[in-house]
Parts: sequence; structure tokens; C-alpha cells
Amino acid sequence: MSTCPHCHAWNLQDEQRCVRCGRRLESSALTDGALATDLAALAPSRPTLSPFGPQQGLLFEPAPGAKIIPFQKAVPPARPPAPRRQAPAARKADYLPLLDYLPPAPPGPRTLPTKVEAVIYCDAPVATLTHRVLAAALDGAMILIGFALFLSAFFYLGGEVAWNAWSLVGFTVAFASIALFYGLLWLLAGADTPGKQWTRLRLINFDGYSPEPAQRALLFLGVCLSFSAASLGLLWALVDEETLAWHDHISKTFLTFREIDTNFYRR
Repeated sequence: MSTCPHCHAWNLQDEQRCVRCGRRLESSALTDGALATDLAALAPSRPTLSPFGPQQGLLFEPAPGAKIIPFQKAVPPARPPAPRRQAPAARKADYLPLLDYLPPAPPGPRTLPTKVEAVIYCDAPVATLTHRVLAAALDGAMILIGFALFLSAFFYLGGEVAWNAWSLVGFTVAFASIALFYGLLWLLAGADTPGKQWTRLRLINFDGYSPEPAQRALLFLGVCLSFSAASLGLLWALVDEETLAWHDHISKTFLTFREIDTNFYRR
């Protein structure tokens, strides 16, 4: 038997290489007996090989230990147990279809102080009679200016007037035609007359919206009817619960203020 000088494993006498590390074995004469012991004492000591193979040694001397003041290790406080996750609540969309929503109630008529149901559904106030008379006067002034221009052109072109019943009827028809043309012009334009604009009035329907063209046409016909009935349609506003004239009831429109706080009306 011989011993491997590298890994000190036992091998048979006729083995040439170590069965453990695979290195070549020396002769048994040098590895066994007293001579081998003397040679082993004279031979330089070999570093013991690591079972993991050769390793690189340290290139520099290790630095001296740093002066570190030890502190007591902080122990984190114990965390409370995490709450159990509950099942997610049902989404709003899951139960909304189950609800039975009622349709909104249609707006009903208001009740006047005299316990009479109002025909106006919105909360906009009706313009005062003074305010509306002033707007009508300004529009009438515009019609008179147009009639004056008509007479000026008539006399300038050499027209002569014989003051009799026929001439009176002719001038009345001319004045009415100018007034109708003035109202029809603003009807086709779909806008308020200059008198309403100067007095800061606007025309709306009973629901509080701008009137439709059909309602403006009914208003124009209602005004013509009010004047044709000896102005009784206009005087009706003096006794009406909401100070509305015939043409207002016919077209379901009325004049209100562009601004609530005016010199004619304040809440």
C-alpha cells in the first residue's frame, strides 16, 4: 500500500496514479519506511490543498478593525394583523336597473294670489304696463317717422291732397300699411322691435324660452286683431290676472325684463 503525498489517500502498490486526486504517485521506496520519513522531514512543507481546488491568496494585509461604537439593535414594533379582506360590495350598476324610477312630473301652472291658476309656467315676471306702453310708444314713433317720410315724398313728387273723406281713407290706409310693414319686417327678422330693445324688454313664451316663428306670427295676427276690435284686446290687460292682452294669450308669449332690477320693476 502507498499513500498519495497530495491528498493522503491510500492506493495499491501497483497504482501509478492516485485513485482519489488522479496525480502521479511516487515510488513506494520513497513513501514508505524510515527513509521516506527522513525525506519527508527534509522536504519543504507543501500547502494543504483545499478540496475546492487552488485559491488566490490575499494581496494586501487586512486593515485593522475600525473603531465602531456598537448600538443596541432596534427592534421594530410588532405590526397588527392585517384585516381580512371583505368581499367587494355590489357595484351601483348591478342594482340600478332594479330600481323603478318615476318620470318627472310635468310643470304645472302656478297659483296666483287670487287662487286662479296662472297660464304662465315659468317664473319670469311680466313686464309692467308702464314699461310696455313706453315700448309701444317708441315703436309708434318709428311708424310716425316712416309716415312722415311717406308724406314728404308724396308732396315732393307733386302730389296734391283734396281734404275729403276719400283722402282721409287713403292716408289711413297708407298709415296702416306702414305700420303693418314695420311689424312684418321684425317678424321676418325674428327679433324684437327697437322699442322693446330700447326699453330692455324681451319676448318669451309661457315656458320661459324664446318664441318659435309660429308663435311670433300668431303674436302679429293677435296685435292686428286687438287693434281691429277698437283696441279692446289691449285694454284687456287692465283686468287680466297676469296683465296679459289678447295677443299674449293667443300666441302664448309675453314681454319680460332683460334685467330683473330696473326702474320699472324690482323684486
